[in-house]
Amino acid sequence: MENKFFDVYNQFKGKGEKYDFIVPFTGGKDSSYVLYYMAKKLNARVLALTWDNGLIREKSWENIYRITRNLNVDLHIVKWDHVKLRKLFHATFKRFNKVCYCPFFVFLASSEVAITKKIPAIITGFSEGQREMNHSFSLASQEIEKERFFQTTSLWETFFGIALKVYDDESISKEILNEFFEKINHIKNNLPEDIMYPHFLPLSNYVRWTSFAGLEQTLKEIGWQNPAKTVSHSSCMIEPIKGYIESKHNLNELRAEISYMIRCGGITRDMGIEELEKMSFNTNKPPENLNMFCNFIFIDENQFLKYLTAEKTEYPTPELQQKAEQLKKGMVNSISWIMGVSQHKAKFY
Repeated sequence: MENKFFDVYNQFKGKGEKYDFIVPFTGGKDSSYVLYYMAKKLNARVLALTWDNGLIREKSWENIYRITRNLNVDLHIVKWDHVKLRKLFHATFKRFNKVCYCPFFVFLASSEVAITKKIPAIITGFSEGQREMNHSFSLASQEIEKERFFQTTSLWETFFGIALKVYDDESISKEILNEFFEKINHIKNNLPEDIMYPHFLPLSNYVRWTSFAGLEQTLKEIGWQNPAKTVSHSSCMIEPIKGYIESKHNLNELRAEISYMIRCGGITRDMGIEELEKMSFNTNKPPENLNMFCNFIFIDENQFLKYLTAEKTEYPTPELQQKAEQLKKGMVNSISWIMGVSQHKAKFY
C-alpha cells in the first residue's frame, strides 16, 4: 500500500508554490508520525499547521514547537477569539451534547491556508481505528473537491447556526459565526481563476503505524514526548470528557477505535481496557477535569449533568428540529470525507 502513496505523493510534488503539502499537527502521536514521515522520510515541502482551540495540552504545545524545530519544518498557527470559541463549545454541548470538533477545525484551518498559499494536498493523521478501517486509493477530481468544499462549509455553518440559537441575542450568534466563517466565505466569493481545491488524504490510507511501542520509539528520534501517558488521543485536554459523554449516550466511537488497536496488535487488551478507563468510558464517575471543562464553556457541574441527561434536545420550532435532524445525517458524511473514511463522492443533505 505504501507504494500507492508514493504515486499519490508524486502527483503533488512540486505543484505548490512554496509548499506541496499541509500536515495538520497537534503534537499527538499520529500527527507527529505523519509530519516525521513527510518531512524526514520523504523530504517533502511540507507546512505544519496547528489550530489553537484553547484545549491543546501544554506538553502537546511543547511537542509542536520541538518537533517542527527538529525537523526544520515551518509552522503556521491558526487562532480564533477564545471567548467566541468557548461560547461555540457551550452552544454545541447544550444543543447536541457534542464537544469534539477537530475534524471541522482541520477542514476550516487547512482549507483557508491551502487555498491562499496554493498548497494542493492536506495529509492528515487520522488513524485506521478512527477511520473505521476503510481504504480507498483513488483521488477525487477537482470538480468533486470543489463540490465537497462548498457543501462542507455551508453544512457546518448551518449546523453551528442552529446550535447558536441557544443564545436569545442573534447578534451574539452572528459574531461567533463570523469569527469562524467570515474568512472562508470571503475566500469562496473571491476565488482566483487558477484555484486548486485541496485534497484531504489520511496517511493511514496507505501507511500503517499500528504498534504503539514501535511508534513511540520512532518518535523519540524527533523529540516527541507523550503528553498524557495514553495510547490513543494524547494532545487534547477534553478527551476524557468526550469519552464520558459517549459512554452515557451508549456511543461506540472510542470503543471501536480501541478495539481495532487491540485486534491489529497495536496494544494489548489490558492496555485497551486501561485506556478506556483513562478516557472515562464505562464509568459512573465524572472525569477529573470536569470542572476545567465546565469553566471553559461557562457552566457549572450541575448544568453539565442537566444538559447531559436531558431526554431530548429542545428546538424553538418543529421546522428547526427537522432541519437539525437532516443536518446530522449530512455531518456524518462531511466528517467521513475530512477523515478519509471514504474517498468516494459523499451524499450531503
